[in-house]
Amino acid sequence: MKNKKFSSTIILVLLVNIIFAQQLMSPDEFLGYELGSQFSRHHQVVDYYDYLAENEKERVKIVEYGTTNEGRKLRVVILSSAENMANLKSIQENHLKGLQSEETGNT
Repeated sequence: MKNKKFSSTIILVLLVNIIFAQQLMSPDEFLGYELGSQFSRHHQVVDYYDYLAENEKERVKIVEYGTTNEGRKLRVVILSSAENMANLKSIQENHLKGLQSEETGNT
């Protein structure tokens, strides 16, 4: 389970790196080591997402939705184009409508 979460985190960090490669520090630069060469601790990943959110306000949104048993913040990170972020509420509503249609069998 931990390996799956760690792998998902690495994939997200790499995706972020691709999206913002020319404008921001890469995860390697931010962390000070090549990804995969050593374990990235939870706070390091959180710090990198905070860095992205601070420097790309139009394309990154962090939503806190609770805390872990250890008192760590639980977060959802939303990464997208500035245009999609401006329409985020509409995109979320359309997604929920699609889910409701699937539940009722209407597509």
